[in-house]
Amino acid sequence: VSRGRKISYPFIDSLRLMSMAGVNLARRGLQVETAYPGLKTLLGNFYDELQHCADRRQAEELSMAIAKARDDLLAKFIECA
Repeated sequence: VSRGRKISYPFIDSLRLMSMAGVNLARRGLQVETAYPGLKTLLGNFYDELQHCADRRQAEELSMAIAKARDDLLAKFIECA
């Protein structure tokens, strides 16, 4: 590896990372997804399923399972803090 390569590598690598971050930020801005990528889609799918669910019992079970998972995650988070 040449001296020039050793000197320039941190700058080239930083420029590459900054470019990728800029592209990601622009993509999220165009999709109007300001925070938590994928959350909007996930919630949309969840509510669509609730509206079109023929079996309401299944929807209730799904809601309870999601609420329990959330509670479990919060309990783990509090445990670790």
